[in-house]
Amino acid sequence: MQNVENFRLTAQAKNRILELCEKRKSQTGQNVIPAIMWIESTLNEGRLPSQVAIGLYDEDNRSELKDDLQFIDGLELVFAIPTEYEQHFNNKTLDFVSGKFDLA
Repeated sequence: MQNVENFRLTAQAKNRILELCEKRKSQTGQNVIPAIMWIESTLNEGRLPSQVAIGLYDEDNRSELKDDLQFIDGLELVFAIPTEYEQHFNNKTLDFVSGKFDLA
């Protein structure tokens, strides 16, 4: 379980995450579990800026993910944030604005 305090999702972010899940399900026929992650630019040689990312795990992996599953604003998801990046999420809200996810 993460030590992130007071992390929230806006309705727009939650709806976009649900849309991504539905799109994947329609493509593969499998249910998925959304994940919130952090991409650090130093780990990808600067190709992408440091930023929040949304990933999807197949429902078949649920047992392996059980320690990272959380409900945030009514949405079950994997909160896959290493300790060193937790500060990016403390007291923040994930929003979806102008076609991208943003922490504010």
